[in-house]
Amino acid sequence: MGLYGVIVNGVPQTVGAPVTAAAGVSVPSSGQTVAVYNAGASTAVTTYERNIVGWNANTAELGAEKGSAGSARSVRVKAAGSGGAIILATNGTDNWAVLSGGELQPQSSGTYDIGDSTNAIRDLHINRYLNFTPSTTTFAQTATLTNGPRAGNPTAWIEIKAAGSTCRFPVW
Repeated sequence: MGLYGVIVNGVPQTVGAPVTAAAGVSVPSSGQTVAVYNAGASTAVTTYERNIVGWNANTAELGAEKGSAGSARSVRVKAAGSGGAIILATNGTDNWAVLSGGELQPQSSGTYDIGDSTNAIRDLHINRYLNFTPSTTTFAQTATLTNGPRAGNPTAWIEIKAAGSTCRFPVW
């Protein structure tokens, strides 16, 4: 008996043994990529549609591929149940989670950025609120404001950086 890891039409297949695309699954003898073909699509060179799991130049890949005449298909990553989450991790560390309610949550508070000075987010579209955790740092130009929500020094400042300038807004 060989090692089995793929089942095609209820029959275990030997890992590393080629399986024909007509059977629905292709496991190349080199073992680099497993492809599951769309049952409704042709496996011909130009019209195939397949889901792949494999390696590409030392990078693990999960995705959809198509021939030049095949249809583009979406890739859905699913977690089971209402408490399930999709975890994004690098170097053995969980960085982000997509929670069952659709929230994108960093796995360590105040640690991860979205974008950077070279690869910035173009637009941020928000439907409700933009919530900040204000800085409590005292700046050299902190002043008493008499026309704010109440007299006295602000308890914190919110910083917004744009076009090389930093604007600080008081929070009481």
